[in-house]
Amino acid sequence: MPALTPAPSLRLSSAPSGAGLFFYRPASVYQLPCSYERLQRNVQTKPALSDISAPCVAFWHQYRNRAFEGCGCPCKALSLFWRAFRRQILHFDRLHAASLSTDPFDFLYVPATIDPGELAEIVRDFPEIPAGGSFDVATLESGPAFQRLVAEIRSDAFRTPFEKKFEMDLAPYPLHITVRGHVRGKDGAIHTDSKEKILTGLLYLNLDWNEAGGRLRLLRDGKNLESYALEIPPVAGNMVVFRRSDRSWHGHLPSKSRRLALQFNWVSGDAYVKRELARHRFSGWMKRLSGAGAGA
Repeated sequence: MPALTPAPSLRLSSAPSGAGLFFYRPASVYQLPCSYERLQRNVQTKPALSDISAPCVAFWHQYRNRAFEGCGCPCKALSLFWRAFRRQILHFDRLHAASLSTDPFDFLYVPATIDPGELAEIVRDFPEIPAGGSFDVATLESGPAFQRLVAEIRSDAFRTPFEKKFEMDLAPYPLHITVRGHVRGKDGAIHTDSKEKILTGLLYLNLDWNEAGGRLRLLRDGKNLESYALEIPPVAGNMVVFRRSDRSWHGHLPSKSRRLALQFNWVSGDAYVKRELARHRFSGWMKRLSGAGAGA
């Protein structure tokens, strides 16, 4: 690709909805079709565009109200865009370095996948959760740092280490992403997950956690919460991914605290994703309508 040629002036400023960013090269003008509002929708609803849309969202969010005039070339704006594009939230190297455990079932535990500074931004941009229970990310509004995190989770680069560790091709399976913001008293009951889930991943986003309840336990059986192989504090980007099976028992002691968690599942087919999206939209509407308590 030929190098970008200097432009007499580059102006990047607050743009009306539908406008984009213009960069110049010989004999042509390239426009990124990325109004802020359109990019937000792309990150939430079009996984194939997430790798490009998420950094664009971050770029727009930080710089769309600033103008660069008379700089003689687009280098400064390109540098800012490239910084947003390159910046990575998750430590992919830690995902690749993690070892698969088989006791009591197949799982990967990867602690501290997010640096504290990045985590604080994600917590700031985490969606507002109106009640207990899980919500599909496609039904919620969130800030740019959280959207970038979702985009990374949707990427092929994120999927690859799990394919290698679990020795399976995940490409045929859709990825479904939900979030929780609060723990209800009834949450944490022992279960294995539904048979339509191939792999289950949990990413915990609290900055700190000081209570005994709410810590995920990977269990040796389906009856005893005290018989566990691993207990995971819901903080600091701690991540666990496990193969769903009839013995993938897990749960936690009761808690009623604000507990930020993102769950990602590779599932059996698109029908599951569509059904769950419809269910989450309806249940979310009902929870908002009834005012079901966040602390319930």
